Amino acid sequence: EFRLPGQPSAGPALTENTVLIPLQGGAMYAYSIGVLEYLYRYGTLPEDVAVPHLFRFICGEEIIYPPVIGEEAFAFVSEAGNMYTVNTGGIEKGRARYQLLFGTPASAPLAITDNATSSSVLMLTDDNIAFSVDLITGATEWTYPLGRPMTQAPVTVGDNVYVVTEDGTLTDISRDAFDGRPVEIPQYRAPMYIGAGMEE
Repeated sequence: EFRLPGQPSAGPALTENTVLIPLQGGAMYAYSIGVLEYLYRYGTLPEDVAVPHLFRFICGEEIIYPPVIGEEAFAFVSEAGNMYTVNTGGIEKGRARYQLLFGTPASAPLAITDNATSSSVLMLTDDNIAFSVDLITGATEWTYPLGRPMTQAPVTVGDNVYVVTEDGTLTDISRDAFDGRPVEIPQYRAPMYIGAGMEE
């Protein structure tokens, strides 16, 4: 149990040792789970720790979705439509790696998946476009216009990205076709239920 310095604006993101929490006003706080556990158990910080948080990053723009975490950095989007990537380790820990300015804000939570060199951040926007951005370099790997509103985070399985639109259409985008350019594979209607069964 730990009282935050402000009201959360979105859900947290977890690694094995760290929790990232966005707060209202555009601040992202990183906490060591071990330090918080010590503070809760003994009522004081460890002797070699001055403040409870590992670092904080302030962008001044409301953070509306949970961050996504890669091996060397994490990414989040603001209400204004900007994507920030912040280092999680080394001497640059807590410092911005890059900022991308999108024309419209995100319409769904971010997703993250492995690529050939690091990780890719997948972002869906209010103007119905899917983006794939390299987490470390900030290079746009591909964009794909779907033309339909999207409010659920994309899901990746291998080289396929699955996106559900508001009308219930499931789109399978292959990341491995035509040298990395995505290709829409025939659309499927998303079921209204989840289950398992048998069929002849």
